[in-house]
Amino acid sequence: MKKAFLAITFLIGFLSFGQEIVSENDTLLLWAKLRPLDWNDFKGSSKIPKNKYRVHTAAETATGPVFIHRTDKNGNKVPYPLNYFYKSLSWSISNDSLLLIHEQLHFDIKELYIRKMRIGFEEFTHKNIYESYVYKDFSEKILEQCRQVQKDYDKQVSFNKTKQEEWRKYIDKELDALKKYEYIPE
Repeated sequence: MKKAFLAITFLIGFLSFGQEIVSENDTLLLWAKLRPLDWNDFKGSSKIPKNKYRVHTAAETATGPVFIHRTDKNGNKVPYPLNYFYKSLSWSISNDSLLLIHEQLHFDIKELYIRKMRIGFEEFTHKNIYESYVYKDFSEKILEQCRQVQKDYDKQVSFNKTKQEEWRKYIDKELDALKKYEYIPE
């Protein structure tokens, strides 16, 4: 299911979004440091809680890349990933503030890996690599790494406020180290 979602997202990003970048609308929210999630963003239908890691899931955050095209210094069109929160696919059966912080960190972890993707894409253009399969394969590799980190995060935190804060500090530090690759709308 997740691989199908990735393939669809990758395809949609290349075919339909064009160059109009949506910062926020009824269904999408572009990651921005100064615009954290709030419970009103979770517009999806509440699901029956899943038993995940022996804990019932009380919320689910759907995030993912949408690819736009940019023109590099040689005039070639290259993909550029943006990190979006999908409001209509994200849901919660709770309004607990600690849970919201937890879900925000999932969005932030995805942002970290989107930045890593941007680094790789930039390296490809510096090497004059423009074959779409190279970008697609690299994207899939980075997103698989991200999925594993997301799982590790869920397993380690599991309602542990101290671990949650450790992860928060770690992800903030990593995002700051890659600040050069943050997308800031014009």
